[in-house]
Amino acid sequence: MSQIDSVTPKYDITWYVKWTVSLVLLIGIAIGERGAAIEGYEWIDNVCSWIGAIGWTYVGFKWNDRALILVNGVFAFILTAGLFRIILT
Repeated sequence: MSQIDSVTPKYDITWYVKWTVSLVLLIGIAIGERGAAIEGYEWIDNVCSWIGAIGWTYVGFKWNDRALILVNGVFAFILTAGLFRIILT
């Protein structure tokens, strides 16, 4: 069996950001409306997803990866609107 080598940087700032925000995204999804849907905690999904999108947008900029920048930048923008809706209601 052949070994698959990683092409992304290891143990630089982007490595820590990508793993941290990936964990934050998973926590938000698990607790929020897309996972367990614990009543009263749906906002955690939005907040964690927003943090994850901002973090992955940062990683996209550092890696010069336009796909990561586009998808997560738009995702962060959409989630910002959702956060304003939660805050203002």
